[in-house]
Amino acid sequence: MRTGKGRGGTRDHIKRAALALFNEHGYERTSLREIADHLGITKAAIYYHFKAKEEIVAELCAQWIESIEDVVDWMQSQPSGLSCRQEALRRYASVLEQSAPLTRFLRENQAALRDLAVGAALDDVLARAWSLFEVPGAGLSDRLRCIAAISVVHRVPAAFGDADMEHAAVHDAALTVGLELLAAAHPTGYDARLAHGEGPASAQ
Repeated sequence: MRTGKGRGGTRDHIKRAALALFNEHGYERTSLREIADHLGITKAAIYYHFKAKEEIVAELCAQWIESIEDVVDWMQSQPSGLSCRQEALRRYASVLEQSAPLTRFLRENQAALRDLAVGAALDDVLARAWSLFEVPGAGLSDRLRCIAAISVVHRVPAAFGDADMEHAAVHDAALTVGLELLAAAHPTGYDARLAHGEGPASAQ
């Protein structure tokens, strides 16, 4: 099987094949030899590009992490408020949707990822992203709504993976619910008071 011309093309084919096998069999149950067999190349050809599965995962995750960091950077550059959080949730959902196979891998192989170097980087960027969705000074119920908003976008689509429904429909429904939860977590007039310099306590 031809894997593309040039070193970059071969690397990309290896990463795509590896991701497909990781999703089918799980990260820990997939070997470099199985990836090579799937591509119709030798194990030595895999080793030329990647010395271990961890290197493949690290490279797969690098762009995903960068995309989430872009969402974080955008949020931090905007005035805090409902409109900012809702637009950020749309951007976050778009990252998950556009990289659906990798997002599935990250959801289903969390235990294995915890033992990899890239796991710490993933945990860090997700923690920073999720923290920015909380409303400063909000009560417990509204804090839970903010957490639920991003959680429903991040996790719920996977629960319908085997259901007889369109993936896009589930994705859109999860985003709609997430946006509604964010709106419910922002008391009427909260953003306006915050914009005028009033502290969170006075906005309750």
